Amino acid sequence: MKHPFTPGQKVVCIDDRFPAAVYECYDAVPKQGRIYTVSECCQGRSYTTGHRGPSIRLTEIPPIIPGFGCFSAYRFRALLTTQQEKQERTKEALHA
Repeated sequence: MKHPFTPGQKVVCIDDRFPAAVYECYDAVPKQGRIYTVSECCQGRSYTTGHRGPSIRLTEIPPIIPGFGCFSAYRFRALLTTQQEKQERTKEALHA
C-alpha cells in the first residue's frame, strides 16, 4: 500500500481525539486545525484497534524515545494551496 504522505510534506491535523496511552510515547499531541511537517513515514499500530497502518512522525512533536511512537495517518490531511485551504476551512466551518 502506498503511503499517503512523504517526509517534508505539510499536513493538517483533522482528528485530535487521542487515547491516554499515546502519552507513553509523547509529551504533547497534535491539535486539530494546526499545521505540522512530516519527518518520517512508517507503519504503526493503532492504540485503539491494534491494527497496523500508515503512520507518521512529526518534526514539531518528536517522540520521547527517538524512533518509538507515531501518529496514524488518518488523523491528518495534506495541506493544500492557500486558495484550496481557505475553501476547505470554509467547508469545515459550515459542517461544524
